[in-house]
Amino acid sequence: MHIWLAWRGRHLFQAGRLDDGRANLDAALAMADVGGANVANAAALLTLGRIGLHTGDDRLVATAHQLGAERLDLRLPSMRQSLNWLRALEAAAHGDPARALAYLTTGDDDEPGNGLPSLPRDITDDTQLVRIALAAGDRARALDTVERAERRAADHPATATMAGVAAHARGCSTATPTPWQLRSNATARRAPLALASALEDAGSHAATGGHHSTAVQWLGEAFESYVHLGATQDAARTRRKLRDLGVRRRIGPAAAQSRLERVDRIRAAGRPACRPRPDQPPDRRAALPLPAHRLLPTSATPSPNSRSPPASNSPEWPPSTNQPARSATVENRTVSRRRT
Repeated sequence: MHIWLAWRGRHLFQAGRLDDGRANLDAALAMADVGGANVANAAALLTLGRIGLHTGDDRLVATAHQLGAERLDLRLPSMRQSLNWLRALEAAAHGDPARALAYLTTGDDDEPGNGLPSLPRDITDDTQLVRIALAAGDRARALDTVERAERRAADHPATATMAGVAAHARGCSTATPTPWQLRSNATARRAPLALASALEDAGSHAATGGHHSTAVQWLGEAFESYVHLGATQDAARTRRKLRDLGVRRRIGPAAAQSRLERVDRIRAAGRPACRPRPDQPPDRRAALPLPAHRLLPTSATPSPNSRSPPASNSPEWPPSTNQPARSATVENRTVSRRRT
């Protein structure tokens, strides 16, 4: 059962359903019979850590590392590759591409010089590796990864996702990425995170080339896609790039509605609706006291200082004429302050 949940969680993550994927992975990893070194465990832990990276949940990434050390046999390449790839993605997310590339340098991979998880294989990892290799200054490794992606796309011409990933990887290596090859409906449905990543790369390179309007358009689409998918860490990064271009973006009505529906699903599953990030300022509105009439039950007697009338079914309605005057109330408060 846990193997089925693990694979289902991975497929949901690839389809852009991060919350549903995490729910399935949590259920799979919480089962008592989840022992032994198997590919399903490695794929589940890698996917769980990637969800944490996309959502900015460092505790989730740490949990994936801890469970990986406890449950996986690192002597097996398929187990070790998954954890090394997660470490590489985490290092790249923290701005250290050289350390990320060092995690992928092993001598026992089935494809020398690649270092990506071979079982199971995620074709969208090629673009991530190209980006890491270029940032670390290893252009030869980046071009080798691009050629692998292009050969795979040539061997499967009917698969639009492979062609889109190859075009995205080639565009990153030539500093001219374009998201058009990934814009088909099938690709957007099967790999929405890959499409959003292609849009972000295209916008970033357009901004570097001075094409302001194109950069704003593609970065804006990437931002809306990340928000819709719940990839809050990616959305925050893209919003910073838009802010550097002088554009401020907020969550639109459609994305906000999708986010509310996602929160409802999380609450129905019995998990917290949101987790505050360390860089997120506290909500000042939560610290404001509620008005007095909202704190009273419907049958309570109103305070002499309250301006709001009680409910119509209250026994004290209409108000009594024996209430003290407002001037006396002000005088009493003044005397109280002097006594204190």
